[in-house]
Amino acid sequence: MLAKDASKFSEFERATSRHLGCVICYKNQVISVGWNCEKDHPAQKKYNKERGFDTSGCKNSLHAEMHALVLCKDYDVNWSKVSVFVYRQFANGEQALAKPCKACQKALEDRGIKSKNIHYTTDNSNVDGVEL
Repeated sequence: MLAKDASKFSEFERATSRHLGCVICYKNQVISVGWNCEKDHPAQKKYNKERGFDTSGCKNSLHAEMHALVLCKDYDVNWSKVSVFVYRQFANGEQALAKPCKACQKALEDRGIKSKNIHYTTDNSNVDGVEL
């Protein structure tokens, strides 16, 4: 539910916008919260290359997962035991697939977060039955 709440902070307001929220937890404690925003960030630019397109001439807006990772980048935790929860919905409130893109997936893996600990919404349910 916290990831859903975080998605409400999204800076994208168009009717077709996607609102994403991400919560990172360690030992049952929230250590970071992020949402998609229009702010450029060099970390997003670096990892956007994983998506297979030239990032030099485009805006590298922060994805929710990257936003959350940037905010906790200096934390001293066992990253292999961290859990990530990502929620996505359209502006009309309809829940949607929130599987991290290739860029965010790579950033999460590089941090040491295991794929089995990344949970996200699908079009009509939550992966692994985990409430986000």
